Formats: sequence, C-alpha cells, structure tokens
Amino acid sequence: LFSFECSTASEALEHFKTGVSNKVVGSHKLNLTSSRSHCVLMLMVERSRADSPEEQSVARLTLVDLAGSERADDTQAQGRTLREAVSINRSLFVLRKVVVALAKGESGARRHLPYRESKLTALLKD
Repeated sequence: LFSFECSTASEALEHFKTGVSNKVVGSHKLNLTSSRSHCVLMLMVERSRADSPEEQSVARLTLVDLAGSERADDTQAQGRTLREAVSINRSLFVLRKVVVALAKGESGARRHLPYRESKLTALLKD
C-alpha cells in the first residue's frame, strides 16, 4: 500500500502506471495472463477557493480492478498459483458478504459488516 501527494493529474497518472506495472500476473491452464492480485486506486481531490482558502471541498474516487474468481479443478493450479487462487476467492467471498450486508440495510446492534475479514474490504470500508 502506497500513498502519494500529487500536484498534477499527470503526476497521479504516473503513480497509477507504476502501480499497474507492479500487479502480479501468472498463468494456468485457462489463462496465460491471469491477474493474481487486486488493484485499488483511491484518488482524493482537495480543492480550495482562491478568494476563500479556508473553504475546502474534498472528493474521493475509488477504482478497483478485481482479480477473477477461479475454480482450482478447472485451472489445474498447484503450489503458489493455487494458494493465490484460494486467497483471491476468499477476498471476493468476503466482498460479497459485505455487499449483501449493506444491501439488507439493517441498522443498530444487529448490523454486522465483515470489513475486517479481508484486506480488500478493510481498504474499501469508508
């Protein structure tokens, strides 16, 4: 996880390109360039008015490129690739649990959102 402060869009784009180039890719029976990791880009934009610098607006945009779910039997994955597939599938399962819990719209003590069950959902909590 990296955090950078940027002054221009082109500077932010360069950091994004670096992140994409660090994305882990592997191969298995069904896919020669299978994504082995999720990629999350969070952009926070702060803006203040020239005539009133104490007035600030803040916006956040989160883009997520999810690694795909895989069936070990179909891919015939072994070793490290199999462990990666298990980890990917687990994080996607937890993401689904969070989305379902949010969709139910429960509130109060009965509401449980399992954000802490995976690094991906912990990052997306806000």
